[in-house]
Amino acid sequence: MRLTGGPAPAFTGTTIDGETVRLADFRGRKLWLVLSRYAACPFCSLRVHALVHDHAEAAAAGIALVVVFPSPPERIR
Repeated sequence: MRLTGGPAPAFTGTTIDGETVRLADFRGRKLWLVLSRYAACPFCSLRVHALVHDHAEAAAAGIALVVVFPSPPERIR
């Protein structure tokens, strides 16, 4: 199933550096929101590797990238 074009509910999260990020921070911008299972998932790790590879191209197109993991910051690092 592919979800496209629908509004995401408001949310607040914390970066691995301890900074607060809100969905509202991206209002009016294109946002690529990726929801991952957990940091140790091998499929998620492959996906993140591809996102890192494609990040410059997305940024050049004006697309902000936010990846959400339900894992503690030390696990993600």
